[in-house]
Amino acid sequence: MPSPHASFWPRFFLRWREALIAYLVTVVAGVLFLCMSNGGDLFLYTRYASTAREHGLSGLYKRETVEYPPLATAFIVAVDRASSMFPLSDCALTRLKTYQAPPLLREYKIAHRCTMLVIFLITVWLVRRLCAGCLPEDSKWERFQRLSLFLAASVLSGYVLLDRLDLALAALIAGSLALLTRGRPTLSLVVLAAAIAFKLAPIVLVPIWLLGCLPATGLQFRQMRLALGRLSLLASCVALFCLPMYFVAGIRSLEFWNYHRIRGIEYESSYAAILFALKPFGCPAALRAAFGSADVESPLAPAMLHAAPLLVVLSGAAVFLLCVLGVRGTPLKPKRETFGQAYPQVFTVATLLAMLCLVLFNKVFSPQYVVWLLPLIPLVPLQGKARTWFWGFALGFSGVTALIFPLWWKNVLGAEIPGELGCLSGPGLLGTALLLARTALLLAMIGTLWRWLLRTIGHKGNVHNHQERQAASGRFHALPRSTRWLRIVLKSVRDLS
Repeated sequence: MPSPHASFWPRFFLRWREALIAYLVTVVAGVLFLCMSNGGDLFLYTRYASTAREHGLSGLYKRETVEYPPLATAFIVAVDRASSMFPLSDCALTRLKTYQAPPLLREYKIAHRCTMLVIFLITVWLVRRLCAGCLPEDSKWERFQRLSLFLAASVLSGYVLLDRLDLALAALIAGSLALLTRGRPTLSLVVLAAAIAFKLAPIVLVPIWLLGCLPATGLQFRQMRLALGRLSLLASCVALFCLPMYFVAGIRSLEFWNYHRIRGIEYESSYAAILFALKPFGCPAALRAAFGSADVESPLAPAMLHAAPLLVVLSGAAVFLLCVLGVRGTPLKPKRETFGQAYPQVFTVATLLAMLCLVLFNKVFSPQYVVWLLPLIPLVPLQGKARTWFWGFALGFSGVTALIFPLWWKNVLGAEIPGELGCLSGPGLLGTALLLARTALLLAMIGTLWRWLLRTIGHKGNVHNHQERQAASGRFHALPRSTRWLRIVLKSVRDLS
């Protein structure tokens, strides 16, 4: 008969680990909520909310050019309604320096940050579930490391984490990915539609999600009809989330599309880093205040502005192609139902890679874009030195972004140009170095994930060729690298036809 104390130490260490996780989450959440705040956009949210409170939603769209899609606008108004239900004037939080502001802004800020704190805790739970589902081979210590990475990156981005809307978007993307990899395609598409109606950025994930929702019975052309049906469902859900605001405010509820279409090259974007790096070599560049930020004025800026959407589309298509090649060539377990369920690691990496390419090639870069990536970074299935380097790149990316805003943002904007209202000289040596460093870290992260997908595809190609040759002759001969890649592409085309 086993001793009653035989399992004491495993249970003790399990409870100790769970207690440590809870302690870390509590400490990080407390630091973010009580100390780390830079509420630049909260002034805008408060203005929208107060206008909607006084004049209604139709009055909001008549008096303001709302830069957010309908679901995000509804979220702002709902937070304001919640703040009006609870008396916050005598709240103990108002004594903290973080929450010292005019009464209307203070009430909205407390309500907004409380809501985001709840969403942060939900996101922590989602990260833990995704780590367990997408990386079942990891030990509990490795899962603890991944959660610690998420918490560390959250602290580094903490000045925008609870003061912006983007944490809600990150939670929606993570929730949709969790549903996709657990074999619930319809519900996953509904959550993705909510993310798109909240902010447009997740639209780059649509092709990946449509592939992940297909039955994992091999890529066949007849599945195109099912994919079109899934696309119709997604578009219908996006329209359904936007229709209530459209009925209230009409075409003005879609003004956000034109607002973002006419924006220029924003001063924190990768294109701005290139333009200011070329400035010492005779290419003039300066900044002009616009759209609550600053746009780059340079002879090369129009060309980059036209190239940006094309690069976003091409990079998204390349990621989708890698995802297609990554889900073929190996036998599938009979119990699997969808590609997303059968290949969770491929779709996790493809999701993060698509979002990174969007951040790199988009004409606008705001510091809160880092929040989109936080739940996805710990899920990358790298091992050894590759994982260490990637985690270092990710933490460096979050840290440099925090240095650019809000710590050293004046060094990035530069000094005012005398005699020209709203014009700035742009970053000097330090500001340009920060922008280039962040672009380099982005490229390093993209290159690491790209390499992992290529190696995964190559491994699947080797397995597939090995099975074919064994069936034909009982022996296997290694193929040259170029021939192997050609066979992989030709086999994928043959499967689709």
